[in-house]
Amino acid sequence: MAQGNPVKHKKKTKSVLKNIRQTEHRAAVNRMNRTRVRTAIRRMRAALSAADAAGAAKFSAEDIEAVAFVWGWRVLDVFHI
Repeated sequence: MAQGNPVKHKKKTKSVLKNIRQTEHRAAVNRMNRTRVRTAIRRMRAALSAADAAGAAKFSAEDIEAVAFVWGWRVLDVFHI
């Protein structure tokens, strides 16, 4: 037996279709940024845990910029890293 209220579907108007496209695009961009930052953080943690000063120094400005960018948009939360 179905529980709760049935799902209401919106009519396929121009604005609804545009909203769907925008949502899909935002989700893709957020996924890409989250992946890039998680990879950068994993590389940094690995370099620090191995006491590899040269590896930690190679943590580039690009990686730091990626972390700061995503953090500012709140795509990645502190507890989900």
